[in-house]
Amino acid sequence: MIRSPRAFVLSGLAVLALVALAAPAAQAEATFTVPGAGAKTQTTLTLLPDGSGKTTHWVFDVASADKTKSALLTCNEVLGNTAATDGLVTGPAFAEFTITTPAFSGCTINGQPAKAENKGCAFRYTSGGRLDIVKVGIHVCRHTAEPLVFTAASCTIEIGEVELIGVGYHTVEEAGIKMLTVEQNGIGEVTYEARGAACEFGTTSNGTITTGNQIVTGESTIGGAMVNFLWEP
Repeated sequence: MIRSPRAFVLSGLAVLALVALAAPAAQAEATFTVPGAGAKTQTTLTLLPDGSGKTTHWVFDVASADKTKSALLTCNEVLGNTAATDGLVTGPAFAEFTITTPAFSGCTINGQPAKAENKGCAFRYTSGGRLDIVKVGIHVCRHTAEPLVFTAASCTIEIGEVELIGVGYHTVEEAGIKMLTVEQNGIGEVTYEARGAACEFGTTSNGTITTGNQIVTGESTIGGAMVNFLWEP
């Protein structure tokens, strides 16, 4: 049987319709934006504490593999270095930014004062909700080799390169300037090394960032004026 040209056309249209139904709808990707910035405009992004409440504390919970022992690392503040190269971004929209020298202060482990050192790690935030702890320049950012180190009398905790999923963002406004709140609450499966009389847990991946909110502000590299910095889902 010879099918008519009209039948072929209708059949083809039916196939196209089925393909269109099967294909998922394209979704716009989330992005960070500096509204009004030109293609070559540079902006410095700075990491600051989110107020003075409980959520401004950075809390990291670690435990032995069998969960019979645990240790709690708490830092009052996490700040981004305000050097010219820190967090520098170009253009009105971008998918990630990097705070090259995050610094922790006011830290304790199980209530004991802890010295915090960043020996070669950066924080890279992606618009899709990921925090990557990555190396800076020639540094390596690995356990026992230039990691984040927190040292108390009876416990030392080291955190090296790792990808963490579950970061949240929302925009806040202060004095007419919009800025970003970074939410790092309940992020699990963090790899670390813990050693010492109070935390002889070795290297494992059961760490959890239970609390950790920060503010990220934008500042123009020309004149130093504060600018709006947003996350658009």
